[in-house]
Amino acid sequence: MQPAPPTPAEFRELVEAAIRFRESTPWEQVADDQEFGVLDPEADEIGYASIVGQQGLTHGLTLFPGQSGLASLRRMQFELLPENRDDVLLEMRSLLCTYEPTTTLGSRDRLLLELAGFELRRGEVWPCFVSHEPGYGSWTVNGAEARLLTIALDQALLMARALAQDSLLLDRGHPGEFLVRTPVDLPASGAWTDCWMRPPDTRDIRASQLDELTSARLARLPRIADCEWEVDAMTGLGLFAERPSVRPCVLRTLTIIERGSGFMHNSDAFPAPDFVRDVARLFTERVLSIGYRPRRILVRDYDLRELLAEVAKSMDCKLLRVQYLPRIEAAQKLLREHMNERRDAASR
Repeated sequence: MQPAPPTPAEFRELVEAAIRFRESTPWEQVADDQEFGVLDPEADEIGYASIVGQQGLTHGLTLFPGQSGLASLRRMQFELLPENRDDVLLEMRSLLCTYEPTTTLGSRDRLLLELAGFELRRGEVWPCFVSHEPGYGSWTVNGAEARLLTIALDQALLMARALAQDSLLLDRGHPGEFLVRTPVDLPASGAWTDCWMRPPDTRDIRASQLDELTSARLARLPRIADCEWEVDAMTGLGLFAERPSVRPCVLRTLTIIERGSGFMHNSDAFPAPDFVRDVARLFTERVLSIGYRPRRILVRDYDLRELLAEVAKSMDCKLLRVQYLPRIEAAQKLLREHMNERRDAASR
């Protein structure tokens, strides 16, 4: 079920906060790499904020909520994001506030502004809000995100004023700590304070246990001694949505290719948000339908390795993470070329 969208009143508050933010030009005092935190009073997790615009390009605020947001921030900082858009969408968790001319606003943005009581005129610049959730396409913010972004915009202005007075403010914590704007007795006092906080430890993905019958069936499969499989839940099919009003998700394809011969077994497409829940089950079903097990299974994705660990153990197969899978790379390239040709044909 989709999260509830912001009410007209919530969206109006968000737009007004974004207008205050733009009029104050905080990017003149704060560099893009001066990150700080804002504690979300609803989710009780830190949103990691970056005021952007000092380089003279896009102006606004980027907020990276929670552990997945911090991981996205780190990948951006170390230039570790994939080149392909769909692969980026698998990992990205962020909320963006930028500014666009009326003529370039998307239909959903225009509708939300009009429902909130704003009259749009040509030649004006309006706030534009984008949500990135791992496994989904870019979308407008939901109600909880709108409330968090409203808070973050106001707290970012206070942080910018503090940094204008003390440029070393963010450098006084211990390594690994963030200066976090934290609420004090909300909603009674409405006050916020500064606290140095260390992000919580990242939780590793844990593979689900196989039932005894399935594990026994996998163990009885004949082994092909010189066989290696390249396995990946690759992208390339683009985005899918049940209807235009539903946020689209990235499609992934569970692919098994014989490394020696290049033979590709039948693939299973599934929504990226269901990756953790479904990939081990789909892989198990595919292995049982193939009817034999290889000597080694090679993957390139850390999470996929963790999720297939129990299946590989039941098969008594070595499961290795490697940097490069040539058969998978070639298959993904062909898939993307095919999808691009279909999109080009549809647009003509």
